[in-house]
Amino acid sequence: MKALTELSQENQTNKSTRGGKRLGAGRKNMHGEEEVASKMRRKFNQYVTEENIEGIVKIAIADALSGKTDMQKFLLDQWFGKATQRTEISGLEGEALRIIFDNSFNK
Repeated sequence: MKALTELSQENQTNKSTRGGKRLGAGRKNMHGEEEVASKMRRKFNQYVTEENIEGIVKIAIADALSGKTDMQKFLLDQWFGKATQRTEISGLEGEALRIIFDNSFNK
C-alpha cells in the first residue's frame, strides 16, 4: 500500500495540462480500511470473551450509574437503538415558518 504522501505527489505529477481527471482521483475502494477493521475485530475478540463479558457489562453499568453520561448514552443506544435525529425549522415560539416574497426584483 502506498503512503499518502507518495499518492499525493504522484497525483500532482499526473495532472493533465488542460485540467481534467488526474490518475487516482475519485473515491477509493475501501479494501484497505476493511482489512484494518477486520484485524481490529479479531484483536478485540481475543480480549472480549464469554468468560469476561459479564464483568465488562457490570463495569459499564456501574459507570453509567455513577454519572458518566457517555456510558449512559452508549448503554441506552445499545438497548433501545439510536434515537432519531430530527430537524425542524419553525418561527418564533414554534409557529409555522412564514416565507414572504419581495417583488422588488421585478421592477
